[in-house]
Amino acid sequence: MKFLICLLSLVMAVGSSLAKTILVPEEKSTIQAGINSASTLDTVLVADGTYAGSGNRDIDFKGKAIVVKSENGPEFTVIDCQHNGRGFHFKTNEDNMSVLEGFTIKNGNDSRGGAVLCEGASPTIQNNIITQNHAQNHGGGIACFNSSSPRIISNIIHQNSAAYQGGGIYCWDNSSPYISKNRISENSAQYTGGVRANTYCSPTLIYNVISENEGEYSGGGVSMGDDGILINNTIVKNIGGDGGVYCYGSVLMVNSIVRDNEPAQFAFNSGSLAAIYSNIQDGWTGTGNIDLDPLFVSPDNGNFNLQMDSPCVDKGVVSYSEGNTTLFTLSADDYDGTAPDMGALEYFRPVVYVSIPDFKSLPDEMLDVPVSVQFPEDYTCSSVELALSGFSGILDFLYVESTNSLAGDASWTYQYNETDNLLKIAMAGAENISGQGTLLWLKFYIPETASGFIPFVLDSVVFNTGQDARAELRSGSLTANYPPTISNLQNFEFCNTKTCRMNLDTCVTDLNDAPETMNWQVTVADGNIEVEITNRVAIFEAPDWCGTCAVQFIVNDPHGESDSLTVTATVSDPFDDDDTSINQADGKIPFHYELSQNHPNPFNPATTIPYQVAKATDVKISLYNVKGEKIAVLVDGKKQAGYHTVTWDASLCASGIYFIKMDTPEYSHMKRCMLVK
Repeated sequence: MKFLICLLSLVMAVGSSLAKTILVPEEKSTIQAGINSASTLDTVLVADGTYAGSGNRDIDFKGKAIVVKSENGPEFTVIDCQHNGRGFHFKTNEDNMSVLEGFTIKNGNDSRGGAVLCEGASPTIQNNIITQNHAQNHGGGIACFNSSSPRIISNIIHQNSAAYQGGGIYCWDNSSPYISKNRISENSAQYTGGVRANTYCSPTLIYNVISENEGEYSGGGVSMGDDGILINNTIVKNIGGDGGVYCYGSVLMVNSIVRDNEPAQFAFNSGSLAAIYSNIQDGWTGTGNIDLDPLFVSPDNGNFNLQMDSPCVDKGVVSYSEGNTTLFTLSADDYDGTAPDMGALEYFRPVVYVSIPDFKSLPDEMLDVPVSVQFPEDYTCSSVELALSGFSGILDFLYVESTNSLAGDASWTYQYNETDNLLKIAMAGAENISGQGTLLWLKFYIPETASGFIPFVLDSVVFNTGQDARAELRSGSLTANYPPTISNLQNFEFCNTKTCRMNLDTCVTDLNDAPETMNWQVTVADGNIEVEITNRVAIFEAPDWCGTCAVQFIVNDPHGESDSLTVTATVSDPFDDDDTSINQADGKIPFHYELSQNHPNPFNPATTIPYQVAKATDVKISLYNVKGEKIAVLVDGKKQAGYHTVTWDASLCASGIYFIKMDTPEYSHMKRCMLVK
């Protein structure tokens, strides 16, 4: 089983990577020709224009899981059926992977499905304008037959007609489509102008505006022939011989608005309606139902959005269950506030955007942190309260500054609450502020001890706007960081028959981050020297070549700070092996000078002092007592590049602390040692 799943995932991944886009009419002259040449997961992309005639009507997906979409939306791409056939016919078991998107389909004329007919197919039909189509029997806009359950989403289905049933959408023979976020308006039929679902069909209608449709019989807006669910729909101003909603079966209605339908809101033919949390004209028994003017923005102009003070705002319910079965649960992304609204068009409160940017700075610096704000158009504010956290105990907050800000010379108060680790800031007494810009400046001092990531968390912001708005907060941060510094790295020399290895961990100084967290790049000016970095060790080789070239070292810390240094690499012939103190057995030549700690230490009476030389130069190693008096010189002369040792026999010296000092023209360093007798 696991093998089959992995194989299926591999096939899908390969198929996705091979998917292509077919351009119409650039590559294929008609939409049908584009579909004919398409394979699974391909996209047929249709350019702006009006498409008519053979190949651009009665279009067949041929069962393919493909996307057929317009390039720039339905306003620019029109399929004109010229009253001779329909736009699309899905008839080969298409599922929701077959997607029709972004067209205006008009002037269709056929027996069923004036614009789109689904027979035994369940495609996705989204973001289209379906208008002025006619069915001689059923489904002026879309018709669903033979167990078709398409996803009909975010379409405008407007001014379509059917001679018999379902002016906008018609369902028959176990077809149960998912119908969501559509505007279904001014459609007409003898039986049900808007959406008609006959017996054995159980569609789900959610977030649709169904308005001003007309049917002579069985409801002007919606007719439900079997069990169906109506969630967050606005069903208004429909005209039918039997009312706005006609029920054959058992219908559940939740979070909906049903008003101004003629001659009544509901009618029944042996069916029933359970309505809850809905605004129903003339009232309806059920939990949370109301009968109040919904306060649409402009219903006479077809604008059924809710006003701020609508009684439908936040009066819906998030989910509904019957027994142990949850019939629906709404996503938090679908509503704004404490609960969903009633109706299809959620009232989303205007947003005041408040933000703090991200910073990088050195410690022991002053920092000005702007709090930026963007008010909605026509919104003003006379007072603000902010609460911030995250930086307490790390940064020193100094004061608030509003000069050159939206708040002008407003007075501010601020208080640090140690218990909650909150900085609370309030503004009052300013003239009304609006627009966008910097609201205020927060002044901080970054102590020397501050390091790493320090958040500025906007816990809450409250504006007195006198209007209904909510704040959307974007917190910021400070990265207090000393940048890395390349150190202990200088010109180096190695033999062309050997390998030069540099431990880069010893070449960087960073007060915040450990050497092993650094990322190194090493670039050689020409191709004669080969370089490779493994575990932060740079390995240089230059077989059969001698000369000099520039080598650039770049180090990056985890915070994006960097340093760079360019040095000169010299590649020479093999050294004379007479100097046995140079470790050439493994080809290691040091790239910097270093005096290492003597060993053993403490010692009696002799100790070994290791040191390394990056290139041939004069070296002096001297010994000093605690009075600073030089007591001996162990090395004084030219030394080849390599690793060396010298032994100090202190038999004639008294117990105590001594100092070993190494000097070259480019390096000087001292170590402490202890003689114990």
